[in-house]
Amino acid sequence: MKILFTFLFQLLLFSCSRKGEGAHYEPDPIGTSAEILSKYSVPDSSNDSVAFKRAKVALPGVNFGISTDEYGNASSYILQGLGANTYFVKPLFNKNAQLYKIEISGLSQKAHNLDDKLADDHKNLVSFLESQNGRLIKIGSYPKERDLKPGEVKWTHSWASHSKQVKVGIAEESLGGTFEVVAWIFDQSMIEQEQLADSASHKRRRRTVR
Repeated sequence: MKILFTFLFQLLLFSCSRKGEGAHYEPDPIGTSAEILSKYSVPDSSNDSVAFKRAKVALPGVNFGISTDEYGNASSYILQGLGANTYFVKPLFNKNAQLYKIEISGLSQKAHNLDDKLADDHKNLVSFLESQNGRLIKIGSYPKERDLKPGEVKWTHSWASHSKQVKVGIAEESLGGTFEVVAWIFDQSMIEQEQLADSASHKRRRRTVR
């Protein structure tokens, strides 16, 4: 039974990763994430133990830093009801197989649904994330179709506490013509550590080549 569960979990991860390839937005999550959130939000740096523990939680029952196996055992998040609506939930793991980011995306909608079904998806997701984290800061207005470009996200809300950061927005998929709500929930320090490790590895390779 455990082998079957593992196989199904890996299959679901693969299908979500394929969806992510088709709806590619920003290749580097750290630069734009850090810039937007540092500009528009004030991270909660208090020593309150409750806030600190909450910042370790990516989604209810799922903490940053858990392994792929732990994620599979603890979570039913793949195609999941969050609040009243359903979303795709894609976990991302670093080189040490530790969870550092969750990407959430709503069901794809055509342009004529931008102001009803998509708006409802957006409002519901913001409400769900606020119920878990506290009030999200509005950093941009809800976009019109003309404001969007294929492969880009227009961010509308953000939230930050300690190392945990949350962004919500509307994206036009890379092929154009379809739109979806997106949210990123990530641990900033884990991303920075990964980048530092990549930079050090790159420098070592350059010295070896020389």
